Amino acid sequence: MLEVRQLEKVVENRSVLSIDHLQVNAGEVVALIGPVHSGKSMLIRLLSGAMLPSGGNIILDGQNVTMSTAIHKRIGTLFEEDLLYERHTAQRNLDFYCQLHNLPKIRSSEMLKQVGLSDQAQKPVSKLAPNAQRRLAFIRVVLGQHALLLL
Repeated sequence: MLEVRQLEKVVENRSVLSIDHLQVNAGEVVALIGPVHSGKSMLIRLLSGAMLPSGGNIILDGQNVTMSTAIHKRIGTLFEEDLLYERHTAQRNLDFYCQLHNLPKIRSSEMLKQVGLSDQAQKPVSKLAPNAQRRLAFIRVVLGQHALLLL
């Protein structure tokens, strides 16, 4: 379960994000919908640990992770930028991720099959179509078996 309490982000003495309470239970799917510059991306950056809040608490499975550096291990995030290694093949990108996170490499091959990329596994990422690159980035996030996925 994810819970946010009194979360706030202040930039240049101006409150740019303020959330009194948000709770997402295990298995729930939540969509952030709002106008441009309403704080959707900022909330995702705060929840993922990519940005620190000015105040409040982020609680994941009963543990306060607001200022925790370990939050990255528990939350998988797929940002707008895929951050793939463009010179490496699709398979190498996933194998490298598995190596960094002590995950079995066999799962990456299975996942490539599941999203229809097994025939492109040996292509450099730069040669993949944009939708294939997005699917590859999605696989990388899912491989981590995180407690929370922010997509």
